[in-house]
Amino acid sequence: MRTHSGYSYPQTAVILAGGKGTRLGLTDRPKPLVPVDHRSLLEIQIQWLAEQGIKTVFLLLNYMPEKIQAVVGDGSRWGLEIHFVIEHDPLGTSGAVAQLKNKIKDDFYIIYGDLFSGFLDLAAMYRFHSDTHADVTLLTHPNDHPYDSDLVEADENHRVTGFLTKPHPQNLVYSNLVNAAVYIFSPNALAQLEENKFQDLARDVFPRWLKQLRVFSYKSFEYVKDIGTPDRIEKLRSDLTRSKTPQRKALHQPKPCVFWDRDGTLVNYVVDLKNADDLVLKKDIDVPVKFLNSIGVMNIVVTNQPGIAKGYMSYAQLTDIHKKMETELGTRRGWLDEIYFCPHHPDKGFAGEVKELKIDCDCRKPKTGLFQKAKDAYAIDFGKSLIVGDSPRDRLAAEKLGIGFVAITDGEGKMNDLRPNVFETSDALKLKEFFAEYFKSKGINYDSY
Repeated sequence: MRTHSGYSYPQTAVILAGGKGTRLGLTDRPKPLVPVDHRSLLEIQIQWLAEQGIKTVFLLLNYMPEKIQAVVGDGSRWGLEIHFVIEHDPLGTSGAVAQLKNKIKDDFYIIYGDLFSGFLDLAAMYRFHSDTHADVTLLTHPNDHPYDSDLVEADENHRVTGFLTKPHPQNLVYSNLVNAAVYIFSPNALAQLEENKFQDLARDVFPRWLKQLRVFSYKSFEYVKDIGTPDRIEKLRSDLTRSKTPQRKALHQPKPCVFWDRDGTLVNYVVDLKNADDLVLKKDIDVPVKFLNSIGVMNIVVTNQPGIAKGYMSYAQLTDIHKKMETELGTRRGWLDEIYFCPHHPDKGFAGEVKELKIDCDCRKPKTGLFQKAKDAYAIDFGKSLIVGDSPRDRLAAEKLGIGFVAITDGEGKMNDLRPNVFETSDALKLKEFFAEYFKSKGINYDSY
């Protein structure tokens, strides 16, 4: 372990590098050796780990191990040590890692060998792991194919409460929170793994551990891509050569963002919406959302939900509404990076109201507390950001923050009192075109879209 800023950071990483690459059509090499640029994916991974301060890497091999050994050698060209552990009979991800029980004594990272994660800040992930006293931390994020990804459910404290492994039933409603296949394990977690038994971490082990260990979700906007299909590896190659999106999504890089109001803006306006069945996405709204996803601009929802304070809607109902919104966007290959909501309301006198939520808070729009929270969490650059909304509350919040405001004219507020520098529309396709011109003027590349 190396100590810095009060944290003792792991110096050991494990790469699960036994994949065949069948879906990639590989016949002459294992999946981790798929070429990305002038290097293989595995070489990129090892270089990244060395840059993150890792000193020892265990490569868990099965298919064509000699090919990987010949390419990476002993690790000296990266300034680290590489140890090979070869499975002669496949043991699954859990059984493979269990082989290391007598080889690792401290916290360590696990990375899947079909993953590009070259812009991920492992130290930040470890600080979260340490602060939560986790036994296991999973990197999670939204993506554009949640319907065929392993999904994670977590509570408001980021503790994992459930796993939804693929394949999913057609009617599943979910939060777009995907297991991104980067983990931190404590020695206690490693000790729990069963040896010489074929098991999968995500499918077999993690669900069982929820009642035994402290398992947490570290949600990140950073650029992490699996390359399991031909179209995904081509997208990665394109992003790395033609686009600035990967760098733009780095943790401490100042980021552009579109802050969306929810009701009347992303979804059709319904008076006192409290049932998920009544939620309908605005026509074509997935188009601008997906465009922003493609160019590395964050999509963050900031919404007032006073129904919770008034007592006519529960937190569980609100969660169901947001799950449906994320599911509907996910089926269209778009995602939201974060959802912030204010549950408060200052006025009393409602039957069934929740007294502790009847306060004059700093998060209810037009106050700016939730926007500031998002800025602090994601290093958002307000100077390259926008607020999109349908009411004077949204516009006033934008004016307070000095952020450009886009008025949606057919929502709750039916905005028609436009001021200078405000774009107005009720057409999601025109909104996408406005975004393209706006972010181009801010120097944001979008030629990969």
